[in-house]
Amino acid sequence: VDWISFIIATVVASIFFVLAIQTAHLQAKMKDLLMGAGNGREAYLDLVSSFFAEYEATYAQESTYRVMLSAYPLMLILRLLKSFDAQPRLAIITETLREASQDMLHFSLALSAMVVCLCLEGVLLFGRDIEDMGNFARAFHFAFRIIFSEEEDAFHKLEQVSRLAAYGWFTIFTVLVVIILLNMLLAIIMDNYMMVKKRSQSLESLPHQIREMWR
Repeated sequence: VDWISFIIATVVASIFFVLAIQTAHLQAKMKDLLMGAGNGREAYLDLVSSFFAEYEATYAQESTYRVMLSAYPLMLILRLLKSFDAQPRLAIITETLREASQDMLHFSLALSAMVVCLCLEGVLLFGRDIEDMGNFARAFHFAFRIIFSEEEDAFHKLEQVSRLAAYGWFTIFTVLVVIILLNMLLAIIMDNYMMVKKRSQSLESLPHQIREMWR
């Protein structure tokens, strides 16, 4: 985590330095554009073209800077989780994920295989008529929204093509993925959580540790 944080911070600082240079160049181009209005049409068009080329480059660099900067809060989350290991009760989260990692790995393979097959089936059944099922990427996103109940009219869209196919695909996806597999995933996490929590009950809590430090 420390090395990743250092690498991301270095990349963000480098991109910011380049962005500052490009911004200064853009300001210079803008000044030349304002001062060069009386130098003739062709020369002025060259200044306009140069200014917009510099503007597009600066905008692209600024977009890259924002994308890289958005990764830093994720690194803060990782660093917080790492710091939680110093307190046994706070380490329950990381310990649970660590204990459940093997089961979650094997489970994710089975879940991914089933979701991929169902998405491919959705493309074959509804892809020609429904934009959200037009290709695998769209079908996967459509299925993801169904899982989290964000696609409230999903069945209505599917039955416009074929009610029988919509009943079959939607029922299989809902029962197999939403009801069975996701609850199995929660069961895996909760089982490991209860095991880790049982081990940590005899360890000192955060308030007790703070009182010991205060003394």
